Amino acid sequence: MALFKREPNESAAAAPARTYVATAAVGLAVLALFGGPARPVAAHGGVVSGNVVEANGAAVNGALVEFRAAAGEPVRTATTNSQGRFEIDGLAPAVYAATFSLGGFADVTIQSIAVGAAAVELPPVTLHRTVFDEVVVVTATRIEESLQHVPMSISATTGADLEQRAINNLSELSRWTPGLTVVDQGARSSNVVIVRGLHTAALNGSGSGRNDSVASYLGDIPLPIDLRLQDIERVEVLLGPQGTLYGAGTLAGAVRYLPRRPDPGERFFEIRGDLFALEHGGSPGNDAGITFNLPLAPGKLALRGSVDRFHEPGFIDYDFLLRVPGVSEPEPDPEDPAAAAANLRSEPDANTEETVSARFSLLWQPNADLSATLAYHLQDRQVGGRQVNHARSFDTGPYVSAHRYLEPSERRDELLSLELAWKLRTAELSSAVGYSRSSSWGQSDQTDLLIQEFGISGLLPNTFPALVRAREVDPDVTVNDLTSAFRTFSAYARGRSRRERFNWETRLAATGDGPWRWVGGVFLNRRDSRGAGAEYAPGLTEFSGVVPILGGVQTSEPIEYYSVGETEIEERALFGEISRDLGRRWRVLAGGRWFGYDVRTANLTEFPYTPAYNSPYSDHESEDRGLLFKGSLSYRLSDRTNLYFTRSEGYRIGGGNNFRVCTDEEIALLTDDDPTNDPPQSGCIYAHQALIRPDTTLNHEIGIRRSWRRGNASATVFHVDWTDIQVAGVTPFSSQGITLNGGAAVSRGVELAAAVSLTNEFRLRGSWSFARAELSKDSPGILDDGADAFEGDRLSGAPEHQGGLLASWSKPIGDEHLLELLYGYSYVGNVLTRIGMRSGGETLPSYDLHNLSAAISRNAWTLTLYVENLLDEYAVTSVRQTPSLIGRTEEGFRSRRYFANVLTPRRAGLRFRYAFR
Repeated sequence: MALFKREPNESAAAAPARTYVATAAVGLAVLALFGGPARPVAAHGGVVSGNVVEANGAAVNGALVEFRAAAGEPVRTATTNSQGRFEIDGLAPAVYAATFSLGGFADVTIQSIAVGAAAVELPPVTLHRTVFDEVVVVTATRIEESLQHVPMSISATTGADLEQRAINNLSELSRWTPGLTVVDQGARSSNVVIVRGLHTAALNGSGSGRNDSVASYLGDIPLPIDLRLQDIERVEVLLGPQGTLYGAGTLAGAVRYLPRRPDPGERFFEIRGDLFALEHGGSPGNDAGITFNLPLAPGKLALRGSVDRFHEPGFIDYDFLLRVPGVSEPEPDPEDPAAAAANLRSEPDANTEETVSARFSLLWQPNADLSATLAYHLQDRQVGGRQVNHARSFDTGPYVSAHRYLEPSERRDELLSLELAWKLRTAELSSAVGYSRSSSWGQSDQTDLLIQEFGISGLLPNTFPALVRAREVDPDVTVNDLTSAFRTFSAYARGRSRRERFNWETRLAATGDGPWRWVGGVFLNRRDSRGAGAEYAPGLTEFSGVVPILGGVQTSEPIEYYSVGETEIEERALFGEISRDLGRRWRVLAGGRWFGYDVRTANLTEFPYTPAYNSPYSDHESEDRGLLFKGSLSYRLSDRTNLYFTRSEGYRIGGGNNFRVCTDEEIALLTDDDPTNDPPQSGCIYAHQALIRPDTTLNHEIGIRRSWRRGNASATVFHVDWTDIQVAGVTPFSSQGITLNGGAAVSRGVELAAAVSLTNEFRLRGSWSFARAELSKDSPGILDDGADAFEGDRLSGAPEHQGGLLASWSKPIGDEHLLELLYGYSYVGNVLTRIGMRSGGETLPSYDLHNLSAAISRNAWTLTLYVENLLDEYAVTSVRQTPSLIGRTEEGFRSRRYFANVLTPRRAGLRFRYAFR
C-alpha cells in the first residue's frame, strides 16, 4: 500500500552525529572494561597433553584445544603443532571438558577429564573432515536438529562460512542459495527478494510495489531490513510458506538472521578491517569493526557487542547536475563547451555508501534452565546516489548517470528486543518481544516523469496567466509553443517516512527424544507507518504566473505535488505443528495457523497549482480472518538418507488503497477521444481499485537429502500455485503507486545442492536451481500500466536458471600457519523486466561472476587478499521503465526516464582479522 507517489524515492535513514559519538563512547567503555588480557592462570598444577590426528592418522596442525572446568570458569587454550601435539599446564585439580576444533573438521568434545597433580596423557583425538555446512545444527523447526534431517527445503550458512567467504549481505548470499534470488539495485534502492520466481512487479529500479512475500527475522523478531552480516551465528533460508512455525505470515519463504549470543564463560575480543578499491571508482573504501564478549558474572551474566563502519567510495559519476535549479538549462548545446560549463556540473563517484551498524546484547542466565537476552540493534545507512546509468537513453558511459539532481538517501533502523527461554521438564517455553522503528529520507530527480507523463501544461490549469499574456501578443500561440520555451524546467522529489512495529511471539515446544514432537505459539504484530512526499519544480511559479496553494494557503515554494499517507496494521495468529515418529523410519507431521488482521489506511493528496483536483483526507479500513494448513511425511531410507514430502499454505495480508474514487466527470474526460481535454493531475482511483485482497500460495515439494563419508547432497522438486496475486499499479490520472490484485500463477522447478571433499585439502560445493514461474490464467490489467497479460506468460524479476560453484584448497605451512585458497563462480540467468515481455518489457541478459581469495592464518589472526568480480563483468540487474520512452517529448526535451541499475564492478582488497580469548 503506497504512502506516496509515482516513481517512489528509495530512502535510507541517517543517524545524527550524536549517534556516532554515543557508539564511540560505548566502544571505549568496552575497551576499558577489558583492561588488557585475561588474568593468567598460575603455572602450577596438572598438565594435560596429547595428539590430534585425522582419520588416516595424519597429524593435524593448528587445531584449537579448549579446556573448561565449568560454565563461567576461565578457558585454557592451546594450539597443536606440526606433529599434532599440544600441551596445557597449570590446570587446577578438577574435572574438565575439552573441545578440539579446526576449520574444515567437525568439532570433537571429550567430557570428564580428571586432572590432579600428576600429568595426564590423552589418547589420540581424531578429527574428521567436513564439507562446509555438513554438520550444521539448525533451529528452523524450533527444534535443534542436523540440517540433513530437517523435512523441508532449507539452506543454512554458518557465521564461520560467512566470514571465510566475506559474505556481507543477503544479495551476496543468494548467489549460493538455490531457490533464492535478490535483485541487486545498489544501496540506494530496495533490493527485491524473490523465492522460487514468485514475483510480478516490473523491475523498474525504484523499489515500488510490494516486496514482502519473504519474511525476515533478526533473532526471533520480524524485521524487514537488508542486514549487514557481522557477528552472525547462522543465516537460515527457508523456502516455502512457514506460517505454522513462525508468527509472521509468509507467502513464499523466510530468512532468519541468528546473531551470536553472549557467552558467560568466555572473554573474547576481535578487531577486523578491510581496505579495498573499486574499478571505475576513485578513492579507496574501507570496512572496520570490533566484537567483544565480556562475562560480568561467571556462568550467569554476559555482555556481547559488535560495532562496524562500512564506507564505499562509489563509482557512478553524476555528470549532468544543474548548477542553479530553475535557472540553469538541463540540455545546453553539446557543441558549446562554455554553455555546458555554465549550466552543468559533475559529481564523480556519487553513489557512496556509509553504513554504521551496532548490536549489543546482555544475557542473564540464573540457572541452566532459564535465560533472558536483552538486545539493541542499530543500522544507519547514508547513500549518495543511485547505482545506475543512462547509457541507452542519454548516451552516457556504463557508470555515468544523467540525472539533473543528486539523489541522496538516508535510512535508520533500530530494534530493541527481549527474548526469554525457560526449559521445563518435557518442553521449552520461549517468548520474544520487540519494538522497532525505521526512519527514512530521500531525494530524486523527477523531471522526466512530469515532462513525459503529463507535460508542463499538465501541471497547470487549462488557462494560466502566462498563456493569457502570450495570446494577447499572438492569438495563435499554443500551450506546447509556450512550454517548449521553458528550457530551464526541472523537478525533484523529496520523501520522508517513519515506521514503528511492536511484535510479541510466544512458543511452547516439546523437548526430549520421545516419538512426539510439537510446537505451538501465539503472535501479535502492530505496525504504524507515516510518510510524506513532495515534488518541487523550481521556476514554475515565475514562468506560469500561478501561485501555488498548499493547505489552503499560498506558498512561495514551487511545490506541484504533495501527499501524506499513513497505515495502521494489527495482525494476530495462533500457529503450531505436531509430528510423530512411526517406527524407526517414518515421521508424519501436521500443522495449522489461524490468522486475523485489521488494516486502516489514510491519504491526503494536493496539487498546489491545480487545487481543484485535490484529494481530501480519506481513510479505508479492511479486515480478514482465515485458516492455513500444512502436512508433511518423511521417510529415513538410512541413517544418512532422508526423503520427505510437504504440502503447505501461505498468505499475505490485504488492505486498501487510500485514495478517493474518481468522479464521473474525471472518468469521462479521461475516456473521451480528445487527449487535449484530459484533466490535469488528479489523485483518484476507480471504485474496484479501493480494496486489496489477500493473496495465497499452495506449495508442494518432494525432497531428498543424502550424506556420506566425504560429502552430502540434497534435491527438491516443487510446485507452487499462487492466487489473487498482489501487483504494483498506478492511479489512473497521476501515476501514484497503488497495489492491485491480478490473476493466478504457478511456479515449478528443482533445487540442487552438493558438497564433496575430493582430498583432505581440496573441497567443492555447488548449487543449481531451475524455476519456471508463469501465469496460470489470463490476467487483465495485471501490468503496472494497466495492460493485460495471459496464461503462460513468464513472470518478471527472477531467472529461470541460477547456480554457483565454490572450490576450497587448504594447506598447513610450517608448524603454525594455514594457507587457504577460495575460488567462487556464480551464474544468474536472463530475467524479464515485465511479465511475458509485454507492455514494453525486455530481457536482461544472463551474467556470471568470479571471485578469488587467498588467506593465511596463524592462531588468532587471519590475513586475506581477495578480488570480487574478478573479470570486471558489466551487467544490468534492473531497469526503470521501458525503451519506448527513449526519445524526445512533445515539448522537445530529451527524456532520461529510462535508465538501468548496474552490478558493482571489480573490487580488490585486503582483509585483516585478529581475535583473542
